[in-house]
Amino acid sequence: MPQPLVSSIIPFYNSAETLAQAIESLLQQDYPRQEIILVNNNADQASRLIAKTYSEQHPQIHLFTESRQGVMFAFNKGLANSKGDFILRLDADDIALPSRISDQIHFLQTQADVDLCSGLVRFEKGEIPSGGFQKYVDWVNSIQTEEEIKKAMFIESPIVNPSLMFRKSSLDKFGTYRAGNFPEDYELLLRWQEKGAKMAKTDNPVIIWRDSASRLTRTNFRYTEENFYKIKSEYLMRHLKQIQATDKKIMIWGAGKKTKQRIHFLKAYGLAIHGYIDVDPKKCEKDHSLHYLELPDKTSEDQLFILSLIAIPESREKIKQFLLKKSYKEGRDFILFA
Repeated sequence: MPQPLVSSIIPFYNSAETLAQAIESLLQQDYPRQEIILVNNNADQASRLIAKTYSEQHPQIHLFTESRQGVMFAFNKGLANSKGDFILRLDADDIALPSRISDQIHFLQTQADVDLCSGLVRFEKGEIPSGGFQKYVDWVNSIQTEEEIKKAMFIESPIVNPSLMFRKSSLDKFGTYRAGNFPEDYELLLRWQEKGAKMAKTDNPVIIWRDSASRLTRTNFRYTEENFYKIKSEYLMRHLKQIQATDKKIMIWGAGKKTKQRIHFLKAYGLAIHGYIDVDPKKCEKDHSLHYLELPDKTSEDQLFILSLIAIPESREKIKQFLLKKSYKEGRDFILFA
Protein backbone atom coordinates (compact mmCIF):
# COMPACT_ATOMS: atom_id res chain seq x y z
CA MET A 1 0.00 0.00 0.00
CA PRO A 2 1.59 3.35 -1.04
CA GLN A 3 2.37 5.85 1.65
CA PRO A 4 0.05 8.87 1.68
CA LEU A 5 1.22 12.19 0.28
CA VAL A 6 1.95 14.93 2.80
CA SER A 7 1.60 18.60 1.83
CA SER A 8 3.97 20.72 3.93
CA ILE A 9 3.03 24.39 3.78
CA ILE A 10 5.39 27.27 4.64
CA PRO A 11 4.00 30.81 4.33
CA PHE A 12 6.85 33.33 4.29
CA TYR A 13 7.27 37.09 4.58
CA ASN A 14 10.68 38.67 5.26
CA SER A 15 12.47 35.47 6.26
CA ALA A 16 15.77 35.51 4.37
CA GLU A 17 17.79 34.59 7.47
CA THR A 18 15.82 31.44 8.26
CA LEU A 19 13.77 30.34 5.23
CA ALA A 20 16.46 28.13 3.70
CA GLN A 21 16.91 26.25 6.99
CA ALA A 22 13.17 25.68 7.26
CA ILE A 23 13.02 24.31 3.70
CA GLU A 24 16.12 22.15 4.21
CA SER A 25 14.60 20.67 7.35
CA LEU A 26 11.70 19.39 5.24
CA LEU A 27 13.93 18.16 2.42
CA GLN A 28 15.88 16.11 4.97
CA GLN A 29 12.84 14.29 6.36
CA ASP A 30 13.00 10.50 6.53
CA TYR A 31 9.54 10.28 4.94
CA PRO A 32 9.62 9.89 1.13
CA ARG A 33 6.25 11.19 -0.12
CA GLN A 34 6.04 14.92 0.44
CA GLU A 35 5.32 18.07 -1.52
CA ILE A 36 6.56 21.36 -0.12
CA ILE A 37 4.41 24.41 -0.77
CA LEU A 38 5.99 27.83 -0.31
CA VAL A 39 3.69 30.85 -0.26
CA ASN A 40 5.17 34.29 -0.81
CA ASN A 41 3.18 36.74 1.30
CA ASN A 42 4.61 40.07 0.04
CA ALA A 43 8.12 39.00 1.04
CA ASP A 44 11.28 40.98 0.42
CA GLN A 45 13.49 40.27 -2.58
CA ALA A 46 16.00 38.15 -0.67
CA SER A 47 13.28 35.82 0.65
CA ARG A 48 11.65 35.55 -2.77
CA LEU A 49 14.98 34.63 -4.36
CA ILE A 50 15.59 31.84 -1.84
CA ALA A 51 12.12 30.38 -2.46
CA LYS A 52 12.46 30.67 -6.25
CA THR A 53 15.86 28.96 -6.24
CA TYR A 54 14.59 26.02 -4.19
CA SER A 55 11.45 25.62 -6.32
CA GLU A 56 13.57 25.51 -9.49
CA GLN A 57 16.01 22.96 -8.06
CA HIS A 58 13.51 20.57 -6.44
CA PRO A 59 10.48 19.26 -8.34
CA GLN A 60 8.57 18.56 -5.12
CA ILE A 61 8.71 22.24 -4.11
CA HIS A 62 5.97 24.52 -5.46
CA LEU A 63 5.95 28.30 -5.12
CA PHE A 64 2.80 30.43 -4.96
CA THR A 65 2.05 34.07 -4.20
CA GLU A 66 -0.63 35.54 -1.92
CA SER A 67 -0.97 39.34 -2.04
CA ARG A 68 -3.42 39.63 0.86
CA GLN A 69 -1.24 40.18 3.89
CA GLY A 70 -1.51 37.64 6.68
CA VAL A 71 -0.39 34.12 7.51
CA MET A 72 -4.00 32.95 7.39
CA PHE A 73 -4.41 34.09 3.76
CA ALA A 74 -1.02 32.66 2.79
CA PHE A 75 -1.67 29.30 4.42
CA ASN A 76 -5.10 29.00 2.83
CA LYS A 77 -3.55 29.75 -0.58
CA GLY A 78 -1.14 26.88 -0.01
CA LEU A 79 -3.97 24.68 1.18
CA ALA A 80 -6.01 25.39 -1.97
CA ASN A 81 -3.08 24.19 -4.08
CA SER A 82 -2.20 21.14 -1.98
CA LYS A 83 -2.62 17.58 -3.22
CA GLY A 84 -1.78 15.66 -0.04
CA ASP A 85 -3.99 13.57 2.21
CA PHE A 86 -2.28 15.14 5.22
CA ILE A 87 -1.38 18.79 5.80
CA LEU A 88 1.69 19.90 7.75
CA ARG A 89 2.30 23.42 9.06
CA LEU A 90 5.71 25.00 9.44
CA ASP A 91 6.73 28.62 9.92
CA ALA A 92 9.59 30.09 7.91
CA ASP A 93 11.66 30.66 11.04
CA ASP A 94 11.30 27.16 12.52
CA ILE A 95 12.94 23.79 11.88
CA ALA A 96 11.23 20.44 11.43
CA LEU A 97 13.15 17.63 13.12
CA PRO A 98 14.18 14.78 10.75
CA SER A 99 11.51 12.24 11.81
CA ARG A 100 8.72 14.73 12.23
CA ILE A 101 6.59 13.64 9.26
CA SER A 102 7.03 9.89 9.74
CA ASP A 103 6.28 10.25 13.45
CA GLN A 104 3.10 12.28 13.00
CA ILE A 105 1.88 10.21 10.02
CA HIS A 106 2.33 7.01 12.03
CA PHE A 107 0.42 8.55 14.94
CA LEU A 108 -2.52 9.59 12.74
CA GLN A 109 -2.61 6.30 10.85
CA THR A 110 -2.60 4.18 14.00
CA GLN A 111 -5.14 6.38 15.78
CA ALA A 112 -7.84 6.82 13.17
CA ASP A 113 -10.12 8.82 15.45
CA VAL A 114 -7.56 11.62 15.95
CA ASP A 115 -8.12 14.58 13.62
CA LEU A 116 -5.10 16.73 14.48
CA CYS A 117 -1.68 15.67 15.69
CA SER A 118 1.04 17.79 17.25
CA GLY A 119 4.16 16.86 19.18
CA LEU A 120 6.71 18.15 21.64
CA VAL A 121 8.61 21.36 20.93
CA ARG A 122 12.25 22.26 21.39
CA PHE A 123 12.72 25.93 22.09
CA GLU A 124 15.53 28.06 20.69
CA LYS A 125 15.65 31.55 22.13
CA GLY A 126 16.59 34.50 19.98
CA GLU A 127 18.37 37.75 20.65
CA ILE A 128 15.79 39.02 23.17
CA PRO A 129 14.79 37.79 26.66
CA SER A 130 12.55 34.75 26.27
CA GLY A 131 11.72 33.66 29.80
CA GLY A 132 7.99 33.83 29.11
CA PHE A 133 8.29 31.78 25.94
CA GLN A 134 10.36 29.13 27.70
CA LYS A 135 7.74 28.79 30.44
CA TYR A 136 5.04 28.54 27.80
CA VAL A 137 6.95 25.79 25.95
CA ASP A 138 7.47 23.88 29.20
CA TRP A 139 3.72 24.10 29.85
CA VAL A 140 2.81 23.08 26.27
CA ASN A 141 5.12 20.07 26.46
CA SER A 142 3.45 18.93 29.69
CA ILE A 143 0.12 18.59 27.84
CA GLN A 144 -0.11 15.63 25.46
CA THR A 145 -3.28 13.56 25.62
CA GLU A 146 -6.64 14.47 24.13
CA GLU A 147 -8.12 14.92 27.61
CA GLU A 148 -5.26 17.16 28.77
CA ILE A 149 -5.58 19.30 25.64
CA LYS A 150 -9.32 19.72 26.20
CA LYS A 151 -8.86 20.83 29.81
CA ALA A 152 -6.06 23.26 28.92
CA MET A 153 -7.76 24.92 25.95
CA PHE A 154 -9.16 27.84 27.92
CA ILE A 155 -5.86 28.57 29.67
CA GLU A 156 -3.69 29.20 26.62
CA SER A 157 -3.23 27.49 23.28
CA PRO A 158 -1.99 24.00 24.27
CA ILE A 159 -0.64 23.35 20.76
CA VAL A 160 2.12 25.30 19.01
CA ASN A 161 0.72 26.10 15.56
CA PRO A 162 3.77 25.19 13.39
CA SER A 163 3.93 21.78 15.08
CA LEU A 164 0.57 20.53 13.87
CA MET A 165 -0.43 18.05 11.17
CA PHE A 166 -4.00 17.17 10.28
CA ARG A 167 -6.02 15.11 7.85
CA LYS A 168 -7.11 17.17 4.89
CA SER A 169 -10.55 15.57 5.18
CA SER A 170 -10.92 17.22 8.61
CA LEU A 171 -11.27 20.59 6.90
CA ASP A 172 -14.67 19.53 5.56
CA LYS A 173 -15.86 18.93 9.11
CA PHE A 174 -14.20 21.75 11.02
CA GLY A 175 -13.10 24.43 8.54
CA THR A 176 -9.80 26.18 7.95
CA TYR A 177 -8.18 29.32 9.39
CA ARG A 178 -10.42 32.39 9.56
CA ALA A 179 -9.54 36.06 9.34
CA GLY A 180 -10.44 38.37 12.23
CA ASN A 181 -9.20 40.47 15.13
CA PHE A 182 -8.02 37.39 16.99
CA PRO A 183 -5.07 34.95 16.92
CA GLU A 184 -6.15 32.78 13.98
CA ASP A 185 -4.24 29.68 15.11
CA TYR A 186 -5.82 29.71 18.57
CA GLU A 187 -9.29 30.39 17.13
CA LEU A 188 -8.93 27.36 14.85
CA LEU A 189 -8.15 25.09 17.81
CA LEU A 190 -11.05 26.50 19.85
CA ARG A 191 -13.44 26.03 16.93
CA TRP A 192 -12.23 22.52 16.12
CA GLN A 193 -12.61 21.47 19.74
CA GLU A 194 -16.10 22.98 19.90
CA LYS A 195 -17.07 20.96 16.82
CA GLY A 196 -15.76 17.74 18.32
CA ALA A 197 -12.31 17.39 16.77
CA LYS A 198 -9.93 15.04 18.56
CA MET A 199 -6.43 16.41 19.08
CA ALA A 200 -3.39 14.72 20.59
CA LYS A 201 0.41 14.71 20.48
CA THR A 202 3.18 12.26 19.81
CA ASP A 203 5.69 11.60 22.58
CA ASN A 204 8.53 12.97 20.47
CA PRO A 205 9.82 16.47 19.63
CA VAL A 206 8.74 17.51 16.14
CA ILE A 207 10.09 21.06 15.69
CA ILE A 208 12.64 23.54 16.92
CA TRP A 209 10.55 26.63 17.69
CA ARG A 210 12.53 29.83 17.41
CA ASP A 211 11.80 33.08 19.15
CA SER A 212 12.68 36.48 17.70
CA ALA A 213 11.67 40.12 17.94
CA SER A 214 9.88 39.82 14.60
CA ARG A 215 7.76 36.80 15.50
CA LEU A 216 4.06 37.43 14.83
CA THR A 217 3.11 36.59 18.40
CA ARG A 218 5.21 39.59 19.44
CA THR A 219 4.37 42.03 16.64
CA ASN A 220 0.85 41.39 15.33
CA PHE A 221 -2.11 43.16 16.97
CA ARG A 222 -4.14 39.93 16.75
CA TYR A 223 -1.89 38.43 19.45
CA THR A 224 -2.49 41.04 22.13
CA GLU A 225 -3.62 39.84 25.54
CA GLU A 226 -6.97 41.56 25.01
CA ASN A 227 -7.64 39.69 21.76
CA PHE A 228 -6.69 36.37 23.36
CA TYR A 229 -9.15 36.93 26.22
CA LYS A 230 -11.88 38.11 23.90
CA ILE A 231 -11.82 35.08 21.59
CA LYS A 232 -11.46 32.48 24.31
CA SER A 233 -14.21 34.17 26.33
CA GLU A 234 -16.52 33.85 23.34
CA TYR A 235 -15.85 30.13 23.02
CA LEU A 236 -15.88 29.55 26.77
CA MET A 237 -19.30 31.19 27.07
CA ARG A 238 -20.73 28.86 24.44
CA HIS A 239 -19.08 25.91 26.19
CA LEU A 240 -20.57 26.89 29.54
CA LYS A 241 -24.02 26.98 27.96
CA GLN A 242 -23.43 23.63 26.29
CA ILE A 243 -22.58 21.91 29.59
CA GLN A 244 -25.38 23.85 31.35
CA ALA A 245 -22.97 25.55 33.73
CA THR A 246 -24.78 28.86 33.15
CA ASP A 247 -27.75 27.35 35.01
CA LYS A 248 -25.58 27.07 38.12
CA LYS A 249 -24.14 29.59 40.58
CA ILE A 250 -20.89 30.61 38.93
CA MET A 251 -18.09 31.61 41.28
CA ILE A 252 -14.94 33.30 40.04
CA TRP A 253 -11.71 32.28 41.77
CA GLY A 254 -9.72 35.50 41.98
CA ALA A 255 -11.03 38.82 43.26
CA GLY A 256 -8.18 41.11 42.27
CA LYS A 257 -8.15 44.00 39.85
CA LYS A 258 -6.64 41.91 37.05
CA THR A 259 -9.36 39.28 37.39
CA LYS A 260 -12.10 41.91 37.20
CA GLN A 261 -10.52 43.26 34.00
CA ARG A 262 -10.35 39.81 32.41
CA ILE A 263 -13.87 38.82 33.35
CA HIS A 264 -15.51 41.76 31.58
CA PHE A 265 -15.52 39.88 28.23
CA LEU A 266 -17.51 37.03 29.78
CA LYS A 267 -19.91 39.53 31.31
CA ALA A 268 -20.31 41.13 27.90
CA TYR A 269 -21.31 37.72 26.53
CA GLY A 270 -23.97 37.45 29.23
CA LEU A 271 -22.28 35.55 32.07
CA ALA A 272 -24.04 36.00 35.41
CA ILE A 273 -21.56 35.86 38.30
CA HIS A 274 -22.76 34.69 41.71
CA GLY A 275 -19.64 35.70 43.62
CA TYR A 276 -15.86 35.59 43.98
CA ILE A 277 -13.38 33.36 45.81
CA ASP A 278 -10.02 34.59 47.09
CA VAL A 279 -7.17 33.55 49.37
CA ASP A 280 -6.70 36.95 51.03
CA PRO A 281 -9.03 37.37 54.05
CA LYS A 282 -8.74 41.16 53.92
CA LYS A 283 -9.69 41.26 50.26
CA CYS A 284 -12.59 38.90 50.91
CA GLU A 285 -13.88 41.13 53.68
CA LYS A 286 -13.60 44.23 51.52
CA ASP A 287 -15.21 42.75 48.39
CA HIS A 288 -17.67 40.45 50.19
CA SER A 289 -15.92 37.49 48.56
CA LEU A 290 -15.79 33.93 49.82
CA HIS A 291 -12.52 32.87 51.43
CA TYR A 292 -11.33 29.68 49.74
CA LEU A 293 -11.29 27.73 53.02
CA GLU A 294 -15.03 28.40 53.33
CA LEU A 295 -15.73 26.64 50.05
CA PRO A 296 -17.85 23.56 50.81
CA ASP A 297 -17.05 20.07 49.59
CA LYS A 298 -18.83 19.23 46.34
CA THR A 299 -22.12 17.39 46.71
CA SER A 300 -24.61 16.25 44.09
CA GLU A 301 -27.13 18.78 45.40
CA ASP A 302 -25.10 21.98 45.31
CA GLN A 303 -25.17 24.17 42.22
CA LEU A 304 -21.73 25.78 42.34
CA PHE A 305 -19.55 26.04 39.28
CA ILE A 306 -16.08 27.57 39.60
CA LEU A 307 -14.05 29.46 37.02
CA SER A 308 -10.45 30.01 38.08
CA LEU A 309 -8.87 33.11 36.55
CA ILE A 310 -5.49 32.77 38.24
CA ALA A 311 -2.74 33.00 35.62
CA ILE A 312 0.33 31.99 37.66
CA PRO A 313 0.93 28.30 36.77
CA GLU A 314 2.00 27.23 40.28
CA SER A 315 -1.03 28.87 41.88
CA ARG A 316 -3.31 27.48 39.18
CA GLU A 317 -2.11 23.95 39.93
CA LYS A 318 -2.65 24.44 43.67
CA ILE A 319 -6.21 25.58 43.02
CA LYS A 320 -6.83 22.56 40.82
CA GLN A 321 -5.55 20.12 43.45
CA PHE A 322 -7.53 21.89 46.18
CA LEU A 323 -10.77 21.57 44.21
CA LEU A 324 -10.11 17.95 43.26
CA LYS A 325 -9.66 17.09 46.95
CA LYS A 326 -13.04 18.66 47.60
CA SER A 327 -14.57 16.34 44.98
CA TYR A 328 -14.96 18.98 42.28
CA LYS A 329 -14.40 17.43 38.84
CA GLU A 330 -12.47 19.42 36.28
CA GLY A 331 -14.61 20.19 33.27
CA ARG A 332 -17.86 19.36 35.07
CA ASP A 333 -17.60 21.49 38.25
CA PHE A 334 -14.72 23.84 37.46
CA ILE A 335 -12.66 25.15 34.56
CA LEU A 336 -9.21 26.74 34.63
CA PHE A 337 -9.41 29.95 32.62
CA ALA A 338 -6.29 32.10 32.73
